[in-house]
Amino acid sequence: MVPAMRARILTGLKGRPYTRSPCSLFGSLALEIPPVIPVLTWLSADQTRYLAISEGALLAVALLAVLAALLPSLDARLSSRRGAVVFLLLVFFALIASRWPTFPVLTVFSHDEESYIAEAKTALHFPIPWVDFDNQTGGPLTVFQLVLPALLGAQLNFFTCRVVAVVLEFGALAALYGAAALCFDASIARLAVVPPLIFLAITEREPFVHLGNEPLPIFLSSVMIALICRAWRRGYPPLLYLAIGIIAGMLPFAKLQSVPIDGAILSVAAVALLASKDLPLRARFARLGILAGGTLVVPLLIVGAVALAGGFRDFWISYISNALVYMESDKPPLVYVTQNEDFGPFFDWLGAVALGGGAIVALRFTRIPAAMRCAYIAALVILVATIDAIEAPGRPDPNYLLFAVIPITALATAGLAAILWLIAGDSRVGRRRGLVAALFVVTCLIVQHALVRPNYDWLARGYAGYQHGLDPNPIVASITANLKPGERLAIWGYRPVYWVNTPTIMGTRDITTFWQHFPYYNPNGDYFRARYVEDMTQNRPEGFLDAGPDSWADNGGMQGGYETFPALADVVNRDYVLKTSWDRNRFFVRRDLAERQLP
Repeated sequence: MVPAMRARILTGLKGRPYTRSPCSLFGSLALEIPPVIPVLTWLSADQTRYLAISEGALLAVALLAVLAALLPSLDARLSSRRGAVVFLLLVFFALIASRWPTFPVLTVFSHDEESYIAEAKTALHFPIPWVDFDNQTGGPLTVFQLVLPALLGAQLNFFTCRVVAVVLEFGALAALYGAAALCFDASIARLAVVPPLIFLAITEREPFVHLGNEPLPIFLSSVMIALICRAWRRGYPPLLYLAIGIIAGMLPFAKLQSVPIDGAILSVAAVALLASKDLPLRARFARLGILAGGTLVVPLLIVGAVALAGGFRDFWISYISNALVYMESDKPPLVYVTQNEDFGPFFDWLGAVALGGGAIVALRFTRIPAAMRCAYIAALVILVATIDAIEAPGRPDPNYLLFAVIPITALATAGLAAILWLIAGDSRVGRRRGLVAALFVVTCLIVQHALVRPNYDWLARGYAGYQHGLDPNPIVASITANLKPGERLAIWGYRPVYWVNTPTIMGTRDITTFWQHFPYYNPNGDYFRARYVEDMTQNRPEGFLDAGPDSWADNGGMQGGYETFPALADVVNRDYVLKTSWDRNRFFVRRDLAERQLP
């Protein structure tokens, strides 16, 4: 491609930076207080008041699920479309009521949060993945999930991140409800929502309450499952299979780790379609072609845009080749799935229900309704693929366990349906079904410690920061004083929080220089180092921050500073002037801007 044509394509893809002021998008140091915060603060100022609201909402959901299994009139009301909406709104309120104290916390729950904020700020100006920003093992869609709220006027800060996480988690619960209602009935669907709601509501482990790589693919895969169930009920309409395919194509670009889950769900969709006796063979293969075509839509759009921008090699090395390197580590033992203090009891209890139901499915295989039998097998296939996805990176990170929340619940739901069929027959409601529902829900509450909640201290950790601002940091003050909103800051090290707490955007495509600092860990290390220097030369960011010693060396000194990378040291020493040193961080301004005075 000739340079002039490539320049024209880049201009068309990127355009000019948004004319809207970054300050209006990101706020002053991203600390603008949402108006709802003072009200919520009053609600949790007293622990009894907070628990009365949060636990009251959880118990209301659980009680409704049990009573509706016992009382025909209540079941009929809640099984209507309006009743389902009311029930799900109560589920959403219970989730928000329990999790909202995490929203204003200024403490970083994980580097994912600060990384996504920084990349979303950059993507508002420069939106081409792997050319303008590189989310490493996370896909570009996890960045774009924050771009949409920003375009709608939301502040790009930790508050918005955690709200988005809860909304995606509720979406997954709603999809689970829909899938269970379509496969079985609304009574079982209401029971299905209770265990994951309790887990997501009461957990206080930071890996489970932050906006990481997991909530978006979990939501997308849950929607895929619900659409497969709807397609089964509707005779496999082509548009639904197109939608399933499009979402399947999105999953690898939300989180590459979710590919095994994606493949398992696609396999379930294909087998369900091919096994259908209601459609002629030709129609089945036509819909299978629609499904396959749908999976190509998003990859072609994203990879096509990246290729036109000249970034296909970067996409391949950084996202595909590097992922294979990342997966070469030894796999953690499977028991780590059950050893987490929060997730372990949840998984073990639902696993017991799933095994009990599985025994019934196996022993009554020919007599049990086909829907229950097929749903159980499909859920088992998806859960096995999920465990494989959790194991794939070779690291026992707790946040990976979130992938299993919906699959283990789906398998347990199919098992519960089999148990109810054995005990209560085909009756939707009644005394026997009500007793089983009560036993199931009460056990969930006890096993998951929902009745003995700890004293959350989220608010004390964060609200003071919203009232009084962040602790003084000379580096943040110097960046804000020397760089205009929307100007670029390159960071050497692992401190994306400096992009969050200043009105700057990324100066290079790297959210962290992990791969550049540890070339011996990665055969692509030379590529990443050369790319970083290339970005510094081409983008000419207005500022440069050396946070390497603070990122990589915990024992003091300046190990890991930019001087350890000679090619980068040449660029910095030639083109930048030191402005501020603090702790082990050094902030530089481009030499031609060193004397300018900002208003």
